[in-house]
Amino acid sequence: MSMTTTRESSKFSVKQLALTGLMTAVICVLGPWSLHIPVSPVPISLGILGIYFVISVLGMKLGTVSAGAYGGIYHWLYFHGADLRFFCR
Repeated sequence: MSMTTTRESSKFSVKQLALTGLMTAVICVLGPWSLHIPVSPVPISLGILGIYFVISVLGMKLGTVSAGAYGGIYHWLYFHGADLRFFCR
């Protein structure tokens, strides 16, 4: 009896990585915008709607990777953004 088993690769393909990067950019674009509703004092952020859109397009696994990448980019720029001004001169 052969003991070979087929195992699905857990690595991402180039297409999946490109779509994940593209959807991360969508979240980055929609993140700063918000809808101000006159009835409610709290605005609705389009970043949340962007995350829902990304998860519906990519699925749960890649959508989570995309949202995590956005969070990593955002926090890196927040904490290291002051250092970037020296590189822009």
